[in-house]
Amino acid sequence: MKKIASNVLIVSTQLIVGGLFLFMLFSDEEVSQNVIVRNNNLNRMADTVSELFVADKLEKKIVDEKKEIELLNEQEAQKKREEEALQKAKEEAERKAKEEEERKAKEEAERKAQEEEAARRARASASQSVADLQDYAHDLVINTYGWSEGDFTALVNLWNRESEWNVNCYNSYSGAYGIPQSLPGNKMASEGDDWETNGQTQIRWGLKYIQGRYGSPSGAWAHFLERNWY
Repeated sequence: MKKIASNVLIVSTQLIVGGLFLFMLFSDEEVSQNVIVRNNNLNRMADTVSELFVADKLEKKIVDEKKEIELLNEQEAQKKREEEALQKAKEEAERKAKEEEERKAKEEAERKAQEEEAARRARASASQSVADLQDYAHDLVINTYGWSEGDFTALVNLWNRESEWNVNCYNSYSGAYGIPQSLPGNKMASEGDDWETNGQTQIRWGLKYIQGRYGSPSGAWAHFLERNWY
C-alpha cells in the first residue's frame, strides 16, 4: 500500500511539473520566472519522493533478507534437533541391546554354574553308596556313641523317612538339606566345609544333633512317629 501511494505521488508531481512547463511557454517573462522557480521546487519534491520510494524498497529488501536469514536459521536448528534426536535414539537402542546381551550372558553363566554344581554333587554322592554310608553310621552309633543295635535300626528308619540317605536331598518347602535334613543345611558346616556333598560329614553332624536333642536315635525316632518330624 505504501509503495502504491509513493508511485501515485511521483506521477502526480511529474504531471504538475509538465503542466507548469507548458504554461510557461505561453506566458510572459515574469510569469515564466515564477513558473521556473515553482518547477524547481516541484522537481525537488519529486526527487524527495523518489528518494523515499528508494528508501522504502531498501527497507523492504532488508526485512525480506532478515526473514530469509531467520528461516534458514530455523531450518538449521530443526535439522540439528532431528540429528540429536536420531543420535539419542541410536544410543538408547545400543544401551538396551548391551543390557540385553549382558543379561543373557549372566543367565547363561548362572545356568552353566548350576549345571556344573549339580554334576559335581552327583559325582560326589555317586561315590557314596547307601550301604557304605550306613556302615559308617553303624560304626559311630556302636563304637563312638555306645548306643545299641536297636538305636542303629531306629536311625536307619528315621533317615529313610527323612531323606532315604540321599546326600543331596533338599526339601523345597522347608529348606532342610542332606541325609539328616539339617535346617538350614549350612549348620552342618560345623563338621566340615564339604557338608553339601559328603555324606560322612552329614552323618557326624546328624548324630551330634540327635544326641543333644533326643539322647539317642531311638528317642528321635519315637518323636518322629508322634510328630512326623524330629
